Amino acid sequence: MEVRAPTLEGLFVGAARALFDILGTLGATRVTRVETIDVQGEDLEEVFRGWLAELLFLSAARRMVFSEFRVLALDATRVKAEAAGECFDRDRHTFEREIKAVTYHGLEVVKEEREWRATVIFDV
Repeated sequence: MEVRAPTLEGLFVGAARALFDILGTLGATRVTRVETIDVQGEDLEEVFRGWLAELLFLSAARRMVFSEFRVLALDATRVKAEAAGECFDRDRHTFEREIKAVTYHGLEVVKEEREWRATVIFDV
């Protein structure tokens, strides 16, 4: 997956939305629950990977579908954010693909001239 955004915060939000787009047809997700996610890492790429991995974990472990994301704090070694959504409802949501893991292979988060760009490979 490759994501681009004008800001680093936008990159994290865009990547989270793209992750759930890849997972399936999630329909009109209601916001009935908000999860706070706090991920630390050695560098920005590890934080980015950890953010997506935590969203994937929460989705699988708690059967959650997230549709709204808000970055509360972000720097090169930490992201604190909120993910809002609801429990999976098979009448309205369809998981079409299983993503097993967010890999380090090919992982890249870079600032280009006018935008941020991230590349990440999922293990499906």
